[in-house]
Order: sequence, then structure tokens, then C-alpha cells
Amino acid sequence: MSDMARDAALVAAAGSVFVFLGKLLDRAFGWRRSREDFATTLRNELHAETAALKAEIGSLRREVNEWREKYLSEKELNGQLRNDYARLLQDHEELRHEFDALTQRLEESGVTP
Repeated sequence: MSDMARDAALVAAAGSVFVFLGKLLDRAFGWRRSREDFATTLRNELHAETAALKAEIGSLRREVNEWREKYLSEKELNGQLRNDYARLLQDHEELRHEFDALTQRLEESGVTP
């Protein structure tokens, strides 16, 4: 066997020994498993937090829509009340003018109110 073939066989054997030792140490100490467990735990926590935030956003949207509907109905009612008040003022002024005109006619005809 030539020196190059022997060196290649030694390098291959040493590499396989390092891989075997790495796997053995990983199994013995559970490094990969603990990393995977940590990542899984972190992912699950983030998923739960995201789901909770989505639920809260949905709740807030419903509340905003509810308040918007209340605001719009109150705004419409306020507009109706303003229109009714304006009509009442106009009717009152017309009645006041009519009363004043009748009072003036009575005074002109000699009747004192």
C-alpha cells in the first residue's frame, strides 16, 4: 500500500471516529435535543402569544365597530333634534308675529287687550 493510500485511509478513519464521537457526546449530553426542545418551546410560546394578540385585535375591532355604530346613531339623532328645534323656533316666531299682528289689529279697532 502506498503512503498516499494509507494517509487517506487514516484521514477517513479519523473523520469517522470524530463523527462517531460527536454523535456519542450529543446523545450522552443531549445538546441537540435541548436545543430542539428550547426552539420548540419558544415557537409554541410565540404561537400562543400570536393567537392571543389576534383574538385581542378581533375583540378590539368588534368594540370599535360597536362604538362607531353608537356614535353614528347619536349623531343622526342629534341632527334630527336640531332640525326639530329649528322648526319649533320657526313655528314660534310665526305664531309670535301672528299674535303681534292680531294684537295690533285689536288696538286699532279700539279694543284693549
